[in-house]
Amino acid sequence: MRTKHIAAIALTAALGTSALSACSSAKKADGSDNKGPAPSVTVATSASFAAGSTMEKLNKAGKITIGIKIDQPGIGLKDPAGGKYTGFDVEIGKIIAADLGLKPEQVNWVEAVSANRETFIQNGTVDIVIASYSITDTRKQKVSFAGPYLETDQDLLVAKDSKIAGLPDLAGKKVCSAKGSTSFKNIQTNIPQATAVGLETYSQCVDQLGTGQVDAVTTDGAILQGYAAKSAGQLKYLPVSVNPDKQKYGIGLGKDDTAFRAWLDDQLTKAYGDGSWAAAYNATLGQAGTQAPTPPAVDKY
Repeated sequence: MRTKHIAAIALTAALGTSALSACSSAKKADGSDNKGPAPSVTVATSASFAAGSTMEKLNKAGKITIGIKIDQPGIGLKDPAGGKYTGFDVEIGKIIAADLGLKPEQVNWVEAVSANRETFIQNGTVDIVIASYSITDTRKQKVSFAGPYLETDQDLLVAKDSKIAGLPDLAGKKVCSAKGSTSFKNIQTNIPQATAVGLETYSQCVDQLGTGQVDAVTTDGAILQGYAAKSAGQLKYLPVSVNPDKQKYGIGLGKDDTAFRAWLDDQLTKAYGDGSWAAAYNATLGQAGTQAPTPPAVDKY
């Protein structure tokens, strides 16, 4: 699938409660059925998991801490007013939590920016990271990944009146991305004629694009389309494929926790089959009018 065909939009507060509930692989907290294909639901207990496994520990603890982005419309966004979390990554986290036997209120969401995701996993700040987290060989030296659960391309975001139409137009231009992200490294590798600008978050890059401090922002197209939609026509999305390789979003977890990784892969595969993955997509990225694409097959990392 290509990000050019993924339409992401900023989510409203009204979407929050219903969307977050709609795509859980278990039933809603109030007992009502989910939309779409209804999977067979078995309430997980500690006896459902191998003794000593991460799954058993999380179930017994009655909580899970998940690192997410909080400034990416359609992917992971925190409502500054009500504090609700919305987005596709949030929905995936809720599916995993439900499969652990946990309710939505037993999930502790923590902001994980691009530069601290590995550190948060390694030091136990979070149990897993679901934060537009591209699977790379370098990262796999520090953490393990389940998935992927989404594939996307890296593209550009520019001002509505920008003369930039493709990669050759970036010569001498300032191109911004989040420090520590794959996208930032790809600026240096694939757009050497541009000046790479690294900030802490993509939203900071978008803010500087709006004020003319940078000429373009680059990251995954699903994220950029969300920002473009939120800008009320002030920003323009360019599907130009900064990087020829697709970005594969994975669930980050502790290095070499093979049992947990295999279990997460199984839950993603189940979500693909029972309709909860598609419901998560349609309730978030699909709100622009596109239907959920065929999900990517999980890899065995």
